[in-house]
Amino acid sequence: MNMAQIELQNLLTEGGEHVRIATLVYKKKGTLRGSGANRKRYGDHKVAVTILTGFDYKNVVAKSKDQILKIKDQDIVAHAHDYDLPDRNGELIKVNHVWEALTELHASFMRTIKGTNTSNTEKVFRPLKIEGEFLKGCRVYIGESKPDNPDAPKPGTIYLQGLKISEVIIEEAPNGDIPEPRSSPKSLAKRIIRSKLRIGRYVSYELSPEREFKLSLADVDHVLGIVK
Repeated sequence: MNMAQIELQNLLTEGGEHVRIATLVYKKKGTLRGSGANRKRYGDHKVAVTILTGFDYKNVVAKSKDQILKIKDQDIVAHAHDYDLPDRNGELIKVNHVWEALTELHASFMRTIKGTNTSNTEKVFRPLKIEGEFLKGCRVYIGESKPDNPDAPKPGTIYLQGLKISEVIIEEAPNGDIPEPRSSPKSLAKRIIRSKLRIGRYVSYELSPEREFKLSLADVDHVLGIVK
């Protein structure tokens, strides 16, 4: 097996009996930027995505907590320099920004593991239940409808969550990618750090008719048989 297959097998094994592999053809929502006549939607690509779903989110966070302890601040600074990623003031991040970001992310992971990291999303989502069984990796929006906001979720919408393995654009967004956010140095450092952790792969997809999605699932035993 090559390294990608080994990593996939490890992820499947770690996830346990609830893990499934999902393939999804999906129209991304993208985001609106600009104002007035210049307001446009960016990033609404049509993509083919492969994800592993059915993971316990706390286990993903716990793995990321272990990974973050091995990250060297100089490596994050070097990443920003190598890819020319400036902060909102046009400057490259420094070691002190990375140290602050590492400290805050680790503290946040610990709160999540202990169950003390509160989130507003917990109040507006519930696990998806089918025929009396909770389906890991899926949740349902139960919050209020917001008809004035075209991007707001609709009550009853199902979201599929998991670890992204691959994504291929099959139809480009008319206005291209979402522009890079103008981040503070610490926020930029956090974004780079998260991209190197298990949590950086964790994604959520809105399964609504507007997304024009096609979904298929395979169980873990089937996929392990393929990658061995």
